[in-house]
Amino acid sequence: DEESYVLYFTLRRALSQGDKGGNMTIGMIGAMEEEAEGLAEKLEGRQEEVCAGMRFLTGRIAGKEVALVCSGIGKVNAAVAASILAEHFHAGCILNTGIAGGIAPEVKLGDIVLSTDCLEHDFDVTAFGYEKGVIPRMKTSTFPADQKLLELAKSCEEELDSGVTVHTGRVVSGDLFVASREKKEELYRDFHGSCCEMEGAAI
Repeated sequence: DEESYVLYFTLRRALSQGDKGGNMTIGMIGAMEEEAEGLAEKLEGRQEEVCAGMRFLTGRIAGKEVALVCSGIGKVNAAVAASILAEHFHAGCILNTGIAGGIAPEVKLGDIVLSTDCLEHDFDVTAFGYEKGVIPRMKTSTFPADQKLLELAKSCEEELDSGVTVHTGRVVSGDLFVASREKKEELYRDFHGSCCEMEGAAI
């Protein structure tokens, strides 16, 4: 699908940027099979390894090493998958792809959102005087995207010229399937997110 192609071409462009990164492995996460299968088909020399019950596919794209995993749904699964990609597969960066729900008024069905940063919308210790989404005793509660990869993704979409609308904005994550207009409006009001999903901020 269009989202997979944007990610694929971003990956190719990133991997072909001279020698920067050397032999670095690129990690990719999709929570569900439907979110990862389009990229899995593009892996050359594909091999499979199971870690912590998760199926990791390794291979090459644009001549560089890639490790792709279907993590399972939710922040805990995503964090485990990201840790394995970093520790076991030595991923130098991780790209996350998947389906999200638009919460900003301008984000419509079928649009693509490129993340500028992520936060956990369901982290709530307001009883102790903190704002929603703030994680106590951490330097930050928002996690910015890599600026270079973000710019590469934007340039790839412009090159594809598919007619699909692409936004850049905040992704808010939580272990909650948002199914009501009231919750959608709350997330936009409190966090100014462009879309919501269930894994990104944990990665």
